[in-house]
This record gives sequence, structure tokens and C-alpha cells, in this order.
Amino acid sequence: MFYDKQKDEFIVGFRGTEGFWNIDTMQDITLSLNGNIQSSSLLEFLEQVNKIIKNKHKRIIFVGHSLGGYLAQMALIYCDIKYKDKLSFSPNEVYTFNSPSVYGWNFPNIAIF
Repeated sequence: MFYDKQKDEFIVGFRGTEGFWNIDTMQDITLSLNGNIQSSSLLEFLEQVNKIIKNKHKRIIFVGHSLGGYLAQMALIYCDIKYKDKLSFSPNEVYTFNSPSVYGWNFPNIAIF
């Protein structure tokens, strides 16, 4: 997590898969089968972010690549829908690169500019 003083915004980065034979690869395989082993860790992380981001009016950006992109999408769902009552912030923007899609959630149509 980074804070840009000039733009007065937080940037939360989610790391992607690194290497082939590791837990991240197993997570990628699990995601392709419509599962998720990292959801409880993600909620714990977002609760820590929630403590740091005390001012809800600051801009917040989530960004991630590969598995990190999936986690950035899930973090949006957690903040806006699933754990809205526990988390007092929501990202203004989410950027993902080469990430698996999130199954089972009805996202609104997204325009790419």
C-alpha cells in the first residue's frame, strides 16, 4: 500500500503469481475450478487497510496482475458488497492485468476508455 501525497490518494497493489511451482500457482488452478483459498487472508488484509485509511474521502486505487488482479476484484466486492458493514472504504478505481475473472458475481457493464 502506498500513499501519494501529491495526488492525496492511496494505491493498494496486489502481487500476482510468481514462478510456477508455488502456492500462487495452486491458487490459480483452484480459481480456474471456481474456488478461493485466499478469501479469509484478503479480508484480514482489508481490515488492516481499513485501520490505516481513516478518512473515507481520500481516493483509493486497487491494482493487481494475474492472481493479484483477481484479489483486486475480490477486494472491490468485499468493500462494496460482501463486507460493506465491516469496511469503511471503497476503491475509486480498480485496474487488473491478465487476471482470472471473478465467478458468481454480477458486475455491471464496464466501459473501457
